[in-house]
Amino acid sequence: TGDLADRDQLKQLERYVFRYLAKLVEEIASGTVDPNPYTRGTSHSACDYCPYGGICHQKTVSGRRNYKTMTAERFWEEIGKELNRNG
Repeated sequence: TGDLADRDQLKQLERYVFRYLAKLVEEIASGTVDPNPYTRGTSHSACDYCPYGGICHQKTVSGRRNYKTMTAERFWEEIGKELNRNG
């Protein structure tokens, strides 16, 4: 309940998203398109909905991302850390 983000947090999120998108564009343009699927526990997997699942060899992908539930406070801490790490 209540506000999810204030004005400053939204600006911070905008900076994070645009920096992340720029990084993705650079990687794609340089030919880095390795599979990097996510899971959330054992019942949710992006691979279930991906049309390339048959060619990506999803079972052998190392470093699979596993999303966990986090609080709003922790989310904003992580965004801040990432922005500080990358300027």
